[in-house]
Amino acid sequence: MNQVRNFINLPRNNISNGVNRSYTVQIPSRLSKVNKLIQNILKLLHSLGINKSTSFDIRLCLEEALINAVKHGNKNNGNLLVKIDYSISDEMFKVSIEDRGSGFDYKHLPDPTVRKNLLKTKGRGIYLMKHLMNEVFFNKDGNRVTMIKYLKEEG
Repeated sequence: MNQVRNFINLPRNNISNGVNRSYTVQIPSRLSKVNKLIQNILKLLHSLGINKSTSFDIRLCLEEALINAVKHGNKNNGNLLVKIDYSISDEMFKVSIEDRGSGFDYKHLPDPTVRKNLLKTKGRGIYLMKHLMNEVFFNKDGNRVTMIKYLKEEG
């Protein structure tokens, strides 16, 4: 079932076992909209009983990706929208975040763990996303990131 909503008016239905729900949401490029959207997504995830560690990982990665889209991609232009496609199932959470910017070169990012970069205040968001999510990839233009977090532990 695919549901489309503008801004942050998400459905309030709980997710039942075995159901896969997909959503498309667009928010204006305002940081105030980011937190509300994240809280709504986390409510849906909590209905699946995800643990606190997984919830933290997803929240942090959503914050990083959405703030990057608003600040760096759309340059804080409230007239430009950020598009968020996400799906939730018992097994995984998948989200794609796309801004209207020209993108960036995601293949040549400085390593924030290298000594010369340790004290820099920028450049850790994508590093965190790659280490906290199971899969992270970008479109060729660098203005859309897709992240996947598996909700069920293997084994």
